[in-house]
Amino acid sequence: IIHGGVSVKSLNKKKKLILKKKLKEACNIVTNLIYSNDHIDDNINTNDISNDDDGGDGFDIYNNYYNRFKSIEKKNINYLKKISLKSIQYGINVLENSKEFNAGYGSSLNEDGFVECDASCMTSDGQYSSVGAITNVKNPINVVVKMIEEQLYSNQFPLFYPMCLVGEGANKYAKLHNIEMCKNETLICDDSKEIFNKYKNLIYSHYLELKPDNNIFDDSNSENNNNENDNFDEIDFKIGDTVGSICFIQNHNESLISSGISSGGINLKHRGRVGPGSIYGSGCYTNSSIGVCCSGSGETLIKYLMSFKIANYFSNDNLLDDDYCYSLYSILDQYISQFPIKHNNNNNNNNNNNNNNQSMNSNTNCGVLIVKPDYITSSANNEDHPERELYGVDVLYGQTCKTFCFAVVSSKDPSHP
Repeated sequence: IIHGGVSVKSLNKKKKLILKKKLKEACNIVTNLIYSNDHIDDNINTNDISNDDDGGDGFDIYNNYYNRFKSIEKKNINYLKKISLKSIQYGINVLENSKEFNAGYGSSLNEDGFVECDASCMTSDGQYSSVGAITNVKNPINVVVKMIEEQLYSNQFPLFYPMCLVGEGANKYAKLHNIEMCKNETLICDDSKEIFNKYKNLIYSHYLELKPDNNIFDDSNSENNNNENDNFDEIDFKIGDTVGSICFIQNHNESLISSGISSGGINLKHRGRVGPGSIYGSGCYTNSSIGVCCSGSGETLIKYLMSFKIANYFSNDNLLDDDYCYSLYSILDQYISQFPIKHNNNNNNNNNNNNNNQSMNSNTNCGVLIVKPDYITSSANNEDHPERELYGVDVLYGQTCKTFCFAVVSSKDPSHP
């Protein structure tokens, strides 16, 4: 299951079609990875997953994968762990390389016009890693997956492997492990520049009562760049959001849940700001019975530890299937009440500006995805060690915002995400 973000606006038809295409593409990549007979390349070149501007359709090497499905029943749990991590990585790579999402290429820009990203990944056997405010890395999710793989498979290092790296330390780790680096400008798309210039000018002129400073980026093609009457509704359609993925794999009595998240953070954030994408229990969380991903207003998600709170609540064995939706509704309702929406009452702003920029004033926007396998416990053969049989997999979602985009693909129908 893969999500592509939260929005405070209802999406127009064109935007819906674009997001649907990219989410479906990510699902196809992951499905092929699990069922193909190809071996998993640890040093895969993420250039194979094309940027939007190149007109690519994703992994060319995995085209026509439907004819190459293979059984994974004979694979051991270590192989499944690797598959699960790579599924998170490859699926998120597709979205990181698309300007439609706020992750990797197309990320929001900080106050100085630079891309700083957060990412994290967690598995149901307790492995976790994250990076915060990482720069000049094309695909931040690749760094955290590499960190987990080192925790799992490498015994050569005499010290503890890092669980969380930020800033220059995260960059140094990426270079050391030959993860693809790039220049800052290659991560910035035209939409990010436009959003940066217009919102920065808005803040200076309307909120700080200062003369708007010169745009960091040349936006000479925009006729109304400094026009106070710009339609910010159109800009809102161009704002992407955090991406994430949850993967559940079952093989006989062995199962594994992994979750991952990648984010470019909020627009005009302070340099070095770290969001929920790199905070344990905020952006994603996984235990033996559930996988959770969250997206939305970062600071409040961190305060609430949203992913951990949901996972902890839904891990209650006494919670019935019929209670799932109501329980998620109750958690989101409590979240909203704990962090009420703040409205800007600056008298210099007219009502139209306040309405058009509600995304900058609201602090309770949130989208939640949950994957929870359901088991039947049988002690017919051995009362001391009852066996668990997979009954089904529940997928739940909830949102406190206008729009939350996600896609689901299952082994029962892998060709139709």
